[in-house]
Amino acid sequence: MDEISTLSLNNLPKVLNHDLGLYNGKMGACVAYYIKGASNSRYKTMAAKMFDEIIDNIANVECYSFSEGLLGIGWAIEWLNQNNFIKLDTDDFLEDLDDEIYKLIMYSKARSIDLNTGTVGRILYLYKRVTAQNPNRNFYRDICNKECLVLLIDELHEKLLTGDNALLNKRLSLQPENISNISQVLIMLCKLVALRLNYDLVKEMICKVTLKIEEFLTEETVKNYDINVINLIGAWLEAGDILLCDEWVAKSYLAYDKIKHLISLEECSSQQLFISSCFQSQYCTYTENDVFSCLALLTRNKKTSSSFAEAWLVK
Repeated sequence: MDEISTLSLNNLPKVLNHDLGLYNGKMGACVAYYIKGASNSRYKTMAAKMFDEIIDNIANVECYSFSEGLLGIGWAIEWLNQNNFIKLDTDDFLEDLDDEIYKLIMYSKARSIDLNTGTVGRILYLYKRVTAQNPNRNFYRDICNKECLVLLIDELHEKLLTGDNALLNKRLSLQPENISNISQVLIMLCKLVALRLNYDLVKEMICKVTLKIEEFLTEETVKNYDINVINLIGAWLEAGDILLCDEWVAKSYLAYDKIKHLISLEECSSQQLFISSCFQSQYCTYTENDVFSCLALLTRNKKTSSSFAEAWLVK
């Protein structure tokens, strides 16, 4: 396993984009190097050098997307700090970015729900910031970030349940975008429960989403099987783990059992392979040579204080 992950890391420079982004840019590679650097000083040095390069050039990043832009980069910096790979006061270090995100949320709604460019990506960044563990918390900054989260939960509720094109008021289809959005939303909502912000709305949305998933994962779904159902079942499992709901965990395993004979590993994305391996308790071979593959390999069986699945498994 160690040899495989090392080989993947050595191949990273060949597949990286030239941007600083999280999914296939330097920030994602930096996280991978830091994880590997916990047991290999060479990779730790590479990670520190890449981190400095990212910080020196972050002012040139103009987009806010989670995959390529400031939201993903900021989330990753906070993730690294909370998991003790770097030592920073992130309230101070991310102050300018927090201010930009505050203005973004106050003056514009996201056009979509999804993690990459929509409401879920904004929530995930702020969730990570609100759960920061700095010794001297900035009270004003904490209040501002929580205010933004409350507004975003309202925005998500509208897009799911009350708006003109509310996602949960329509029949859930097998289109990858719909499956991805529902999966992302469920995991994100379950993480918000502990914060108890807009608690009643969060609970309502979780109930509606899980009912929609249970309604969707029927025998009819098996007959009309689509590979993207794996993401939905994986989100149900993750939600059960987060909220310690044995019923959801059991139902997700039953749903996976119904489709496992239909799964073609050659058709699976890296995320779907990772999810499948969680249900089958075995390692799998990743067919894509990208940042996610490296991170999935490196974090398999590692219990960090904040699940790395938080971003990549809901991509």
